Amino acid sequence: MAKSTLNYKNGYDINKTPVFRVQYYFNLLKKWNIDPSQNGLLLGSLVWGFKKETLDKISPFPIGITKEECIAAEIGVSKKIKQLNLKVTQINTKPFKHICHIEWKFDGSSKK
Repeated sequence: MAKSTLNYKNGYDINKTPVFRVQYYFNLLKKWNIDPSQNGLLLGSLVWGFKKETLDKISPFPIGITKEECIAAEIGVSKKIKQLNLKVTQINTKPFKHICHIEWKFDGSSKK
């Protein structure tokens, strides 16, 4: 992703140097004490379900305010669960099969 057009400029640091999306995600994951690993694979989520024991293990739960922080939090939760050797599952192989999302085609086949 770092070498693709998806790695757009997300803002600037205090030295007015551009901060790109991938570095922004890595910085947030490190701030949340989550190992970013080498990729941004995630469980794209609208709804999550956890046992209390799992929530306790991933606490503090990363929460985003901006769109980019929310995406980083989704990546972070998936990575944290895997780091704890717990299982991450998705209810369907097709994204947004059961719940639609404004950025995805109605049939869940791809982004608009």
